[in-house]
Amino acid sequence: MANIFLPHQSQPQANREYIFDDPYAPLRLPPLAQISEFWRRYDRLADIHDKKLTTNLNGNLDVLLIFAALFSAINTTFISITMPDLSPNPSDETNTLLRLLVMRADNNTLTPADLAPSFSANSNSIIVNSLLYASLSCSLLVAVGAMMAKEWLQSFDRTGQTGPLEEQGRFRQGKFNGVLEWHLEAVIKFLPNLLLLSVIFFFVGVCIFLFPINTVVAGIVIAFSGIGVVFSGVVIVAGAISPTCPYQSAASSALRRACRALAKLWKIIWRSAILPVCSISREHLSTLLAKIHVLASPPDRASSVAGSPQSGIPRAPEESGDLRAGANAPILAGSERSLTVQAARWQLETTSNRGDQISTIQFICSLDRDVCASVFEHYYSWKPLLSLTLDAFEIWHSQPNKENQEVAELFGLVLCRVLLQCSEEDEKWKDITEESLSLPNRFGKAFIQTVILASKKYSSQTAKDDQRIL
Repeated sequence: MANIFLPHQSQPQANREYIFDDPYAPLRLPPLAQISEFWRRYDRLADIHDKKLTTNLNGNLDVLLIFAALFSAINTTFISITMPDLSPNPSDETNTLLRLLVMRADNNTLTPADLAPSFSANSNSIIVNSLLYASLSCSLLVAVGAMMAKEWLQSFDRTGQTGPLEEQGRFRQGKFNGVLEWHLEAVIKFLPNLLLLSVIFFFVGVCIFLFPINTVVAGIVIAFSGIGVVFSGVVIVAGAISPTCPYQSAASSALRRACRALAKLWKIIWRSAILPVCSISREHLSTLLAKIHVLASPPDRASSVAGSPQSGIPRAPEESGDLRAGANAPILAGSERSLTVQAARWQLETTSNRGDQISTIQFICSLDRDVCASVFEHYYSWKPLLSLTLDAFEIWHSQPNKENQEVAELFGLVLCRVLLQCSEEDEKWKDITEESLSLPNRFGKAFIQTVILASKKYSSQTAKDDQRIL
């Protein structure tokens, strides 16, 4: 009876559907309904992802606005104290004029020494005020940037959007592509770094201002400021070095990106300037390493590796007008095709829900063969497909039933289409060959080796080659 009076706590509808979703539900849908199911799942996943992104960024912006406002007020107070040192003191000028009047009344001769010298601010005041004004400018820029960022996030919000789910999905994918291309998240995350720079300017200016007045007070401020700087530097570097470190911040992310950029620059300099100077050329070194790899491999492995360059893997057909995925394959325009490919790629890379993965693969199978291959043209989308395909075949092998078989066939069909659209020099064939050699006694290993052998038999000239290979 006591439980009757307890408040009922329920999770949001989207999360409840996401957790208790039947992963095999897309397999029971007709072909046309599978396309609608994909866009429905895409809309749900995009809504969860976008709300999480905007909520986190809006929360950070609120904190930045409050801190920037308070810090600007404190900074303005110190500027009001140090600002008079940049201009002449009116009382000094008044005293000089009174002295001149007294001397004129006594008929004394005026000398240049009696006149007030021209005012010149000392270097210490100039440095202090420059640092304080720089600190105030940075904090005000952060406040303005935070307000503008809130408007940007509001324009990214999809609340009130109407129309078919397919059009909504493509429209959202276009806006999300703009977020990535224009580095919206990176720009917003840069604002805390600018505020941190403002705080550093402020403390340096205060220390320089206090040191000529009283060394004891200045020493205390310098000591605590130094402790804060050392602590902040340690946690920033720790967050940049280790992704698992809990002290992650915008400065850590910026430092990590800077180190990666320097590493890429060093690789470019090494390959273009240093490596050609070496006595051994790159081609000779690659050939030598390949021969050592073949000789050190077992007979079956060596034959597979050595035979892969001459394996006769079919190249992508030049004319793909007749190679359709099926009668229900949608005909897409150029922009629609690009957004559809990016939407399918994004969902497959983002979701960990089995039902969403199956629905995405079903949708990809309904597209043209060249469109299907373009989804996985990038390395970061190709590797998840290879991993998911191996997992699907392992699940089918451990739990043999009709549904697991259909899932394995779906993933295998997409993998075959991607490989048949690649040339024999493509990195995907090298990846799948290395994957087949590194899998010890797995059912997926047999599948990959069968795909390699079957691709030698069929020339990929008809739409039925995928099914024959599978």
